[in-house]
Amino acid sequence: MANESLLEPAPLVEQKQSRRYADWLKQNKDLMDTDEYSTIARAYQMARRKEESLTGMEAFQEGIANLPASTLKLGKDVVTGAADALSFPFREPRKFAETAFSVAQTALPAVSGQPSESPLTAPAAGILGHYRGYLDPDVLKRRFADDPASTLSDLSLVGYAGGRLLKAVPTAPTEYIGGKIADVSEKADPLTFLTGAAMYPLQKAGEIPLPGIPSVDKLKTQSRAAYKRATDAGVFFDAKQFDSFVDSLRTNLRDEEGKTVAVIPELHPKSTAAIAAFERYKGSNKTLDDMDMLRQVAKDAASSIEPADRRIGMILRDKIDDFVESGSDVSVTDKSGIDALKEARDYWSRAKKGEVVEDAIKNAESSRSGFENGLRIEFDKLRRSKKFRMFSKDEQRAIEDVVKGGPVSNTLRLIGKGAVRGIVSGGIGAGLPGAIGYSAAGGTGLAGALIIPTVGEVGRFAATRATKSAADKASAKMRAGKNPANVREKLAYYLDQYGDQLKKVPGFEFAVDMARRAKGNVNPYLTRQLIAQLENMEKISQQRQALEQEE
Repeated sequence: MANESLLEPAPLVEQKQSRRYADWLKQNKDLMDTDEYSTIARAYQMARRKEESLTGMEAFQEGIANLPASTLKLGKDVVTGAADALSFPFREPRKFAETAFSVAQTALPAVSGQPSESPLTAPAAGILGHYRGYLDPDVLKRRFADDPASTLSDLSLVGYAGGRLLKAVPTAPTEYIGGKIADVSEKADPLTFLTGAAMYPLQKAGEIPLPGIPSVDKLKTQSRAAYKRATDAGVFFDAKQFDSFVDSLRTNLRDEEGKTVAVIPELHPKSTAAIAAFERYKGSNKTLDDMDMLRQVAKDAASSIEPADRRIGMILRDKIDDFVESGSDVSVTDKSGIDALKEARDYWSRAKKGEVVEDAIKNAESSRSGFENGLRIEFDKLRRSKKFRMFSKDEQRAIEDVVKGGPVSNTLRLIGKGAVRGIVSGGIGAGLPGAIGYSAAGGTGLAGALIIPTVGEVGRFAATRATKSAADKASAKMRAGKNPANVREKLAYYLDQYGDQLKKVPGFEFAVDMARRAKGNVNPYLTRQLIAQLENMEKISQQRQALEQEE
């Protein structure tokens, strides 16, 4: 039996009262379900509060220090608790049957004869009492200091439930505020964060660019070849359309920001000469060769040594490209020319978008704030410019991913600020990271002084790789165009084309439905299996079409 004198310890005992209670609780775990154990546990809590009333900052510091161990413990408790709950009917079939019968008695009193107290009443009361404790600031601080992960998980659950209830109220302010509360609460849960971090590599694996996506130079070569086929097929631009285009260059020339550009002969001689050359070619239909020749004229103006003249020459060159790419009033002597023109425009559009992104990457290499930060700056400039409108929604999202980063890359970026070349050391002094490391290591000398700078360098390197990877994915997305740029998009494309056929194959219906709901973002093993099956479906479909054409 337990020692009843614990509730009134002898005054001469030097050991803290809370420590004596804690030792007793550890030694008598077999009495956990008894009133005696509960009484000692409450006394332990009261003693802790009396002995150690923490300030908010002390609780925060202690909680942060205990967070890693507390999070691992919480994860272990959840896994073991779930395993125990699932195995309970098999481990203790008799107790499970008794519990089920007691619940049925409470839920169906007419069947059992008379209502009885629910076996869930006591646990429910305990849960309610646990959450009621958070209303006491001292209890909240102590719980966070001792077990921060469980405390955050508890508060996250309450915040998420409250946010969802508030969002259900049919008014605009409550829906917005409730949604924000629920989102923040969900992200604050350590288990949600750990689950997301564990799944992050698998999710990003599906975003690795596919091999074989053509480079910008190759796209330009393919575009020129397709334009030549269109020219050979007799594609030409209507004279009236071309004349209207040239008139707009003289009277309504605008830059990429939409601002009016004035072309003054004395200040912009080459650009003025280029527009005059365009005007001499008015009044007749223009072939693609004609347009290429006029583009070369604009390109010559864009090579002017005078910056202002060079800028207008570049605008004229881009206007020629836009006219050829988007002009709809074309005529042909051979219908195959229309298909070749569409193909050429697609290649050129992808090359132009890819070139814009690769220019941003190249400019970032010479950034004074470092390559990683330079990438974010250059892509942010692109996001804020008028050029951003030329990209599709998915392409815009790829650009924004570079600017915003992800949870892993942003964390690594923060760690990288402790590097010798980082913002912390660069802005305040190279000795600060070493001093922090020396202090953090308890003054252990050179090894301690190297901790922060070394970890910072690793974080900086990893953050740069992560952001460069996001930029490469954006480049691949532009150059791929409407074609799949990564494994996830490839799976989504195949599911859209042949998913209904694959569902008819025994054993694949559930997998296809799950992959469609996830938009192709499933685990690598299932991705490989599905793509292999869907590629076979595509080959069979192509062979069938070939046979039908021969007949």
